[in-house]
Amino acid sequence: MKLIGILFRLAAFLAVALCLIAFLTSNTGSVTVSLFPLPLEMDMPVYVLALGMLALGILIGGTCVALSSFKRQVSLRRESSKAKRELASMENELKALRLESRSTAGGTMLTNHP
Repeated sequence: MKLIGILFRLAAFLAVALCLIAFLTSNTGSVTVSLFPLPLEMDMPVYVLALGMLALGILIGGTCVALSSFKRQVSLRRESSKAKRELASMENELKALRLESRSTAGGTMLTNHP
């Protein structure tokens, strides 16, 4: 079963790599990119622009996911520490009840009556 997963990942990687190679070889034309408010113009191949935008999108998306998961992780840590405190409190209460039970039952013995 593990081998099937590895083969599937390899096939998916190869398919994406082939598509990327086809995209790079077919989009070698040059475009001029200008950033409107700035007096900056650059000539670059189309594939560089497209891959740059793809990389920027992945970076922004990854950052959003990381921040979201960080927020959730902090929340889970708070809940975990609260649960640990409650558990410790309950364990202390249980110990106190056991000690109390032993002290009150210490002088009496249970006997079986027919």
